[in-house]
Amino acid sequence: MGTHSAERFYACKLCDFRAKNYSTLYSHERVHGGSKSYTCEVCPSKFKTKSELQRHKSTHTGEKPFSCEHCQYKSARITTLRNHMRMHTGEKPYCCKICQYKFSTNSGLYLHMHTHTGEKTFLCQHCHMKFARKSALRKHLRTHSGEKPNSCSYCDFRCVTTTSLKIHMRIHTGEKPYSCKDCDYKCSNGSSLRSHVRTHTGEKAYSCKYCELKFSSSSGQKKHMRTYTGEKPHSCNACQYKSTTKSALQVHMRKIHGGEKSFRCDICDYGSTEKSGLKNHMRTHTGEKPYACKLCEYKGSSSKSLRKVT
Repeated sequence: MGTHSAERFYACKLCDFRAKNYSTLYSHERVHGGSKSYTCEVCPSKFKTKSELQRHKSTHTGEKPFSCEHCQYKSARITTLRNHMRMHTGEKPYCCKICQYKFSTNSGLYLHMHTHTGEKTFLCQHCHMKFARKSALRKHLRTHSGEKPNSCSYCDFRCVTTTSLKIHMRIHTGEKPYSCKDCDYKCSNGSSLRSHVRTHTGEKAYSCKYCELKFSSSSGQKKHMRTYTGEKPHSCNACQYKSTTKSALQVHMRKIHGGEKSFRCDICDYGSTEKSGLKNHMRTHTGEKPYACKLCEYKGSSSKSLRKVT
């Protein structure tokens, strides 16, 4: 009885690739050589293999022969369809060897690995900042172009990212998904919660560049720094008034342009455009005098009354 002849393979000299016929091996070797022999008839694009050219042609024809069995999705490539199908199956075959995090696509794993290596391959041409993800670069570029594609359906607010829009929408919905573990405090975003937690721990991570003061939040630091820089980013729409804080602008709008006295006394008919004005007024009812003179025994109900004495 004769022996079966072993199946013959054509092996690549540069890698472990093996082919059953020489023509397949010949096409494969172009991957190493860099030769792009296949040219598109519609545009100047060139490709190393015939299969790459065929896939490219679908970008011109719009043909999408691969359809999803579960939804209306169609794709020009079967590999793209396979990635899409994992949305339905929940399959995540690509696993990070460092942290065991899993992904549905190889590209997702590739981008994730940058968080471990620190590699940032996407460079901004305007300011030379670097990013690990192309999507992060696209968002950053909007800071240069001024583009704000995400708009609120309730008001005129527009923003760069969907995350910022999601946080903004909570102003309208009243949703406060972030809760403090030490008290009943709730808020709409993670940064506000982190700032609040520091009121319990006493941590003041933000320092002033000009003095020794420290703050528990970056917003507190920024407001304080404006006393040195003179920056007044909040402008009145009705006059030339500018202020260092949003709250100061709101007071200006009520006091000068609105005339509305929204802060009312519960005991008498007194009304004020400012919360601080109402607070000082309430001391005329309570008799409280928290401002004491350091030179004599005088005490006043407001800092203004103390300044008159000194």
